[in-house]
Amino acid sequence: MNTKRALEFTSTIYDAVLCPDLWNEVLDNFVELVGAASGRLQVIDQTYSEHKCAAVSALYRNTPDYEKKFQYYFDELSHEEASAYEYIQTRPEAKFVTEYECLGITPDRLATHRPTTWMRDNFGIYYRIGSRLNTNHAWQDYLLLQFHDGRGQVTPGEIEFANIFIPHFAKAVELGRTFSVLNARFKAVLSALDHYLIGTYLVTPDGTLLLQNTEADRILECKDGLVKDINGRIGLSGDNSVELLNLISKVSATANGESMDTEQIMTIPRCCSSLDSYVLSICPLRDPENTLDVNFRGAIVYAIDPSNISIISTEGIARLYGLTPAEDAICSLLVKGLTTEDMAETRSVRIETVRSQVKAILRKTHVKSRIQLVKLALSINLPIDQDPE
Repeated sequence: MNTKRALEFTSTIYDAVLCPDLWNEVLDNFVELVGAASGRLQVIDQTYSEHKCAAVSALYRNTPDYEKKFQYYFDELSHEEASAYEYIQTRPEAKFVTEYECLGITPDRLATHRPTTWMRDNFGIYYRIGSRLNTNHAWQDYLLLQFHDGRGQVTPGEIEFANIFIPHFAKAVELGRTFSVLNARFKAVLSALDHYLIGTYLVTPDGTLLLQNTEADRILECKDGLVKDINGRIGLSGDNSVELLNLISKVSATANGESMDTEQIMTIPRCCSSLDSYVLSICPLRDPENTLDVNFRGAIVYAIDPSNISIISTEGIARLYGLTPAEDAICSLLVKGLTTEDMAETRSVRIETVRSQVKAILRKTHVKSRIQLVKLALSINLPIDQDPE
C-alpha cells in the first residue's frame, strides 16, 4: 500500500462535505486508487428528502446515455438485487462484500445473473463489491465498486484495502447531511449555520476559531466548561485545554493528509452548574472553495448540550427501530434526562417495567447510553430552525 497516496486521498474525501458536487471526482480518484473500473455512491435519507446523492465515477459518466441505461436498470433489473441490498444493510459491520455473497450464490453462477450480465454488456464490468456506510435506520447509504470483465474475482487483499476508506466516506456523508439541508432550505451553507441549533465551531489545527454559530456563542458565553481563550482558540474552563487541542490537532491531521482519524469524542463536565456534561464531536473538514480561509484544512467541532431538551425530538425512532408504543413513550422521557423513578411515576408503572423498557430501547437502537440515544435522535431529526426568515 502506498501510505502517502492513501492519506492524501483520504483527506480529499472531506472536500465533499461542503461541496457535494465533488463526490464524482472523489469516486474517480477512489476507483483508481483501489484498482476498480468504476464506483457509485448512493445516499438516501428517509427523513430529509433534500439530502440525497447518486454520484458515479468517470466510466459511467463517459458512457453515452448512461442515465437512461441506469433508469432501465432500476426499472427492470434492480428488483432482482433487492435481497443483496438488504443483506448489505443488515450486516453488523460496514465492510465490502462481493455480490455473489450478497446474493447467496457461487461466483460461477454470475454468468446467468441478469443484472451482472447487463452490467458487463453495457459497461464492461463484471465483479462487484458493496458496503453500507452506517447503522442509522433513517439512512440508506451505499458505496459500490465495480471491476472490469475478464480480470478475475476481487481478492481479499483488494477488499481489505478498500475497507480502510469506508469510515471516511461514512463520516463525510454524515457531516454533509446538515449542510445539504441548510443549503436546500436557506440557499446557503456556512452563512446559514445559525439556523442549526447544535453548537458548531470551525477551527484551525491549533484550535483557532474561524466561525461559530449562535448556539456555539451561547455555550461560550456561559463559560460553563467551554471558553474562548485570549488567543482566540477554543478551550476549556481553567487550565485543562491541552487534551481538547490535541484532539483537534489529531483530527485536523486527517484533513491535511497526515492521519486516518475520522472522529474524536470528548465529554466536557460543567464547571459552574450541575447540568449534564457537553459532548464534543470533532471531525475533519476542508473548504475547497476557500469560503473560510485559503486552503482551510482543519476540524468541525459539534458541542451537544444534552440539557437543551427543546431541540431533541424522538419522532421516527419508534417506526425506524421497531419500538412498542410503551417503549416510544419511555424513549421520549429518557432523552429528556428523567430518572428511572421519575419515568415510572410519569407513566404510572413499576420501576422494574421502566428498566426493562429502557434495556429494550438501547438494544433495538444499538446504543449503550442516554447520551448516545440523544445523538441518534439528533441525527434523525436535525435541530434546524424551520423558519427561513
